[in-house]
Amino acid sequence: MVLDEKTREKISELINKGKERGFITDDDILHFFPDIEQNLDILEEIYNQAETSNIEVKSSHQFFEEEPPFLDLEMEKELGDAIQNYLKEINRYPLLSYEEEQELAKKAAKGDKEARERLIKSNLRLVVSIAKKYWHQKTNLSFMDLIQEGNIGLTKAVDRFDWKKGYKFSTYATWWIRQAISRAIADHARTVRLPVHVVEVLYKLNKIKKEIEQILGREPTPEELAKESGIPLSKVRKLIIYAKETASLDAPLTEGSELKIKDIVYDPNMNPEMYAQYQKIKEVINEALQDLPERERKVLELRFGLKDGEPKTLEEVGRIFGVTRERIRQIELKILEKLKNNEKIKKLKFPL
Repeated sequence: MVLDEKTREKISELINKGKERGFITDDDILHFFPDIEQNLDILEEIYNQAETSNIEVKSSHQFFEEEPPFLDLEMEKELGDAIQNYLKEINRYPLLSYEEEQELAKKAAKGDKEARERLIKSNLRLVVSIAKKYWHQKTNLSFMDLIQEGNIGLTKAVDRFDWKKGYKFSTYATWWIRQAISRAIADHARTVRLPVHVVEVLYKLNKIKKEIEQILGREPTPEELAKESGIPLSKVRKLIIYAKETASLDAPLTEGSELKIKDIVYDPNMNPEMYAQYQKIKEVINEALQDLPERERKVLELRFGLKDGEPKTLEEVGRIFGVTRERIRQIELKILEKLKNNEKIKKLKFPL
């Protein structure tokens, strides 16, 4: 893959930093390339240049120690015996020294299947340690699903690893494991897929959001999130919309209906035929909304962005009405229940 000039300049800056210290860390790489897991070709180029410049690539954090992987009490309670049995199984495979990694990788590169299998099995607990970090973020995937996706990333890392470059396999494999898990979450957590790097930023923002909530006892404003995260305010506002607590855009608007929520949200790129269909749907939806009390209609318009195309969070709508986010949630559920029984909407079927 041909890298653009801006990317090459950033790589050069990173390598120059490494020359000063004799090493770079994964945190250094993430500082220069926050979404690098979306494009591991950049990572390969960084490793290539680091090798040429005799710069060591280190891991900032030790993902696992010599002890077997463990679960906290919350995980044990929720996951039960199945995961415990899996952890006991993978603990049978001892961790590898750097020299053992290199030797096995060398044999695997020559087609030695046993060496390849041992390299994979000895790093399964690395996958578990990384998967735990994602599971605690409450994804739509089960913990075992995360592990399985991470294992896929691990096998890719084994097949792509170049032992001649001299860096630790576990450091290299971490990127592939994280990418595999992140991509799986992006595919499963949202019907409308967000780019992997956007999902990663959402995780970061959500973590900061929870920390601020614990301190302030309330949901932070977009301005507070921007200040604490270092993310531009305009981008924070967009991320909040991505993460809004509404149904999936591909979910039915009413139970048993072929009409979906995304069908009532205007897309400026739609063709004339789609636009005509959109106008018809919008007309019927507006008629149905007129059957609602003004307050309820306004809540729905704000939450789904039916007028300005900018959906708002429960917190934002709550501020507008001077009530709590929980009260807005209750009102929203009540409205949607009403719409399920609205004859005008029930008649909406495709094709129109």
